[in-house]
Amino acid sequence: MNFSPSLKTLDELAVDFQDEDYYLIQDLFPRKGLAFVSGKPGTGKTTFVLQALFSCISNQNFLTKNTESCELVYWVQDGVETAKKRLRCYQEFFNVPSDKVRFSQDAFDLSERRDTDLTTMIKAINGNGAAGDGLKPEENTGLNTELARLYKLTKRVSKQAHDVYRNNTAYQDAIRHSRFSDFDDFRANYQPQECDTRSVNDSVKNQTSMVVVIDTAAAFNTKENESGHFVPNILRIVRECSCLVILVDHLGKDSSRGTRGSSSKEGAADQVIYLDKDRGSSVGRYKVVKDRYQREGDTGSFEIKPEGGTSVLISAAAKPDVSSSFVCDYMNAHPDATPDALRNFLKSKQLTKTGTEAAEMKARQRIIQRYFPDGQIFLA
Repeated sequence: MNFSPSLKTLDELAVDFQDEDYYLIQDLFPRKGLAFVSGKPGTGKTTFVLQALFSCISNQNFLTKNTESCELVYWVQDGVETAKKRLRCYQEFFNVPSDKVRFSQDAFDLSERRDTDLTTMIKAINGNGAAGDGLKPEENTGLNTELARLYKLTKRVSKQAHDVYRNNTAYQDAIRHSRFSDFDDFRANYQPQECDTRSVNDSVKNQTSMVVVIDTAAAFNTKENESGHFVPNILRIVRECSCLVILVDHLGKDSSRGTRGSSSKEGAADQVIYLDKDRGSSVGRYKVVKDRYQREGDTGSFEIKPEGGTSVLISAAAKPDVSSSFVCDYMNAHPDATPDALRNFLKSKQLTKTGTEAAEMKARQRIIQRYFPDGQIFLA
């Protein structure tokens, strides 16, 4: 094996960062890398992941968040028959083309070093061949992107451009597969309009992202308490498929210690999302507990409801306020209503799911303060 490390200067990193369009969903899931969605059983992990990705495929918002297009490879070993039914229901519910989603239930242990089998798996994800096979050089977006980066870099560090080129095999490969005979020919004849920053970024952005979901991580990792080969194998899939891998996983018995098994898994992740839901409740929350490119702690709420033979999520934050319409009607009919009058009216309604006095009192308080923000409101 020939070891050929690629070392980048800060100028090269700056160019890479300019070309990066990071998230697949607004603040959720990087386009490329490793992400975890973890939670205790019954918290809606698979529903959360699949609905997020089917929303991307069908160009719909996910929990009020904007999405970008993707394709899905769903690799599952737990609950296979339920997974098949869920995929069929989601295909009909979201009206997605069948060729945008691929499914496998083949058993595969990623905790072992099995290079030949892993290569076969990677080729299957890439469509029975390496990424970019059969493309002419001018049609290969990856090649054009490297050439565009190299051009921008020559403008940024003109005097050191030759040195950067000699020390970067990716740029050398790009020139070798291009129509240019060498680096000097590239510098002399590459047309600036071919690498306009906006057009290059749009070209990369408009590429359909590939997402590989492994459900659950434990089913593909028989040695989950060891660091071993599991993480390196996953990162090889990320690298050679240029994709996002989402691992659906369980939290350990002590949820404060994170995902079950070796800590090296979360350590290698670009984003980690925890889901939490009380047993018997339909309302849950997600929290981003790790993210390499944004502040941690972003949260959101959702409600799981039955739909067409499966379950779907709706944003709890986006749910209509059940009290809004009749309270608005009451206030329109009684423009001179006092806080006491509104409170007596609200007492005739159940404003919360539980109906407990404490919950009802808080709900009445919020509504009264909405209509009488300047008044001092006592127990409602």
